[in-house]
Amino acid sequence: MSYNLGFILGKKGYIRGPFGSALKRSEMLDNGIPVYEQQNAIYNHREFRFFIDKDKYKVMKRFTVQEGDILISCSGTVGKTTLIKKNDPIGIISQALLILRPNKQITDSKFLKYFLDSKEGQEGLLSRSHGSVQTNIAKRQDVETLEIPNFTIKSQQAVANILSSLDDKIEINNKINKNLEELALTLYKRWFVHFEFPNEDGEPYKSSGGEMVESELGLIPKGWLIKEQGQYFPVVTGKKNANIATPNGNYMFFTCSQEVYLTEDYSFDGDAILVAGNGDFNVKYYSGRFEAYQRTYVLIPYNNKLSGVLFFAIKHNLDDITSGSRGSVISFITKGHIENFRVVFPNEESLEKMAVIFKNTLIMIAQNNKQNVKLTKTRDELLPKLMNGEIEVPIEE
Repeated sequence: MSYNLGFILGKKGYIRGPFGSALKRSEMLDNGIPVYEQQNAIYNHREFRFFIDKDKYKVMKRFTVQEGDILISCSGTVGKTTLIKKNDPIGIISQALLILRPNKQITDSKFLKYFLDSKEGQEGLLSRSHGSVQTNIAKRQDVETLEIPNFTIKSQQAVANILSSLDDKIEINNKINKNLEELALTLYKRWFVHFEFPNEDGEPYKSSGGEMVESELGLIPKGWLIKEQGQYFPVVTGKKNANIATPNGNYMFFTCSQEVYLTEDYSFDGDAILVAGNGDFNVKYYSGRFEAYQRTYVLIPYNNKLSGVLFFAIKHNLDDITSGSRGSVISFITKGHIENFRVVFPNEESLEKMAVIFKNTLIMIAQNNKQNVKLTKTRDELLPKLMNGEIEVPIEE
């Protein structure tokens, strides 16, 4: 037995985002009350590009998210979900999102989200979607016919607790990685931008009177050199054909948006720095075998010991590297933007010694990422078995 989605939704439990004319780009601000967009559902993050003021919020208040709401992407990449948690900021949804607000007396929000994320749930949503040029989620009366497993509320909570325990560990690892990156980036700036690396006595070089000399990039420590980044690594592009991506492959596949897929083939093997060459420019580190899409630039350092410090150099300088981007519709960078960008470093022997802490940071981050891959695989294998009752979950009385 199962329930229709429409039956388990609460009062005002189906809220489609406002029409574009009701929320114009010209009304968007750089701060204020956040606007949840598709990317928040697709990538399950809480980074916001647009905001509205209090007056506009009063007009749009009916589109406000609440704890326990499930946001679903409705256009293009259809069916991706995110759950609004207690500490998520109050905000409104954009046109390309849908709020599902279940009746909490009969449905656990986490359980419903996990069902919608399952193969059965995704197929149900996508089969009700339409569009010849761009896929759009179906009309409300069609979406609400989606059949949901008939579990008691306690059984739903038990299933959700098992799956969320895995997701909680993944989230903890992601937070640890973020903190590690931020600390390493702060250290990079102190040593390689402000030149306060430890001198022979362990004191900050520049502020302790370390000798500085003039250069075309300003004052730099005596004995340091200005070098083009291309001297430390080749810049290689991925494949033009993205159709090699498949859910059942053995290796990671990276696109410019940094979405991670599995692929049946790979071209790269090593400690690599990946730079997204268009759209939202970003930099990522990966260790292992993988494949990349055409506009993702792959940098595998000639000297593996330097991979950490080079990663943080690119991360720190990314805005300057991409400031030379070009493109009439979607900005993009070329290999030359990366290869020709100049950095200030000591000789390689000294750089190797300084680079150890940065490499160790990336090793820790990579270990957490590998654990997350295993946790994700375990969760995805458990999900259908829990949803169809193949695995019975003990219920605490």
